[in-house]
Amino acid sequence: MALTGYVDQISRSQVDGWVCDPAHPGEPVSVSIFVNGAHRGTCLAALNRPGLAKATDRATTDDCGFHFVFDPPLLPFVAHVVEVVETWSRDVLPNGRLTLPRPCLAPSEAGLLPVLVTSVGRSGSTMLMSEFARHPDVVVGDRYPFEVKQIAYYVAAFRALVADANRERSTHPDTMLARDKSYNIGANPYNTTGLFDLGTTIQHMRTFWHSRVPAEYATLYRALIQEFYATLASGQGKQAAQFFCEKGDVEEAAVLGARLFFGALKEIVIVRDPRDLLCSSMAFWKLSAKDAIVTLRATFPRLVQIAREAGPDTIVVRYEDLIRDPHATRRAISDFIGLGSALTPAEDAVTNSHRTTADGGSSIARWRRDLSPEQIEECETAFGPAMLAFDYELSVGRRHHSCIAF
Repeated sequence: MALTGYVDQISRSQVDGWVCDPAHPGEPVSVSIFVNGAHRGTCLAALNRPGLAKATDRATTDDCGFHFVFDPPLLPFVAHVVEVVETWSRDVLPNGRLTLPRPCLAPSEAGLLPVLVTSVGRSGSTMLMSEFARHPDVVVGDRYPFEVKQIAYYVAAFRALVADANRERSTHPDTMLARDKSYNIGANPYNTTGLFDLGTTIQHMRTFWHSRVPAEYATLYRALIQEFYATLASGQGKQAAQFFCEKGDVEEAAVLGARLFFGALKEIVIVRDPRDLLCSSMAFWKLSAKDAIVTLRATFPRLVQIAREAGPDTIVVRYEDLIRDPHATRRAISDFIGLGSALTPAEDAVTNSHRTTADGGSSIARWRRDLSPEQIEECETAFGPAMLAFDYELSVGRRHHSCIAF
């Protein structure tokens, strides 16, 4: 197929261009977008591009433009190779391949190494954080329930500030200094391909927005986080500490951002029987069973994915093992991190207001007494394969229905 066309823009938010088949000008060409080899979507080149046919002798119609939106935008923490191809032949369109680079941070002086405790709610993260706060080698924002998350904040700021311009949903140059916008700031309104030829070459400006700006923000945020915890270490009398610890988040941006900022980190992923999570969520947050299941469906699969993809800098721990075998499990966590002495389980690690059972032991397998048969079935139907992968036994009658791959 002898196509003619050009890709005008490739960014983390969208792809724009035009393409037509001169032999069949009335038939829109199908365009597919691939990112790192994975298909992300398809669109037809049928948008009107006024004056295109007149501006180039290669086009035979004005109705051959295409516009593809990444929803959500591609994350700025990793590199993306974007290819724009004709769907059936997989031929790359002219100017249709671009690598959106991973920011390259400036070298940093030695500082505290981050430790992330990643879990869904009601999985024991507060208990573990309280034990880290007691350890002499770990700095924690030790205000109960230990929700001081500097990394998550700066990851959110980074994602917003390096995003492509979006004057409808983000910062607009006409209103960015308005009083009612005092607490709102987002994508730079001038980070748009339409301004990449502003007094210089398009490549120079693309490098500035896609590489230089993200690298500078990431370097700055890393330094601010390190200084925050160095200040805490001094105030807590932990000047010799080697680590700081925060609760993590199951959102992909959280851990990718942390790895971008710091390179090396340690992540502890806590999993818990989702049936007990359902019980605890209903009791603590006063959720209905329906709402609690909806929340679990949104968060638990992501946690499972994190655990499944765990690399050498991640350890996966079951909540049940933290309770039933406290010393051995904490010894394993401490050795994994590289602490000089093991974490110490403490009876008063969690306040009574945070508990929904009399003690840790009674929080395990509480689903047998707290859930109805219908709720058990719904939970096991939704999460059965993952439960089996983490050695959670299904209820009688469902134990052998384990053919779904995890």
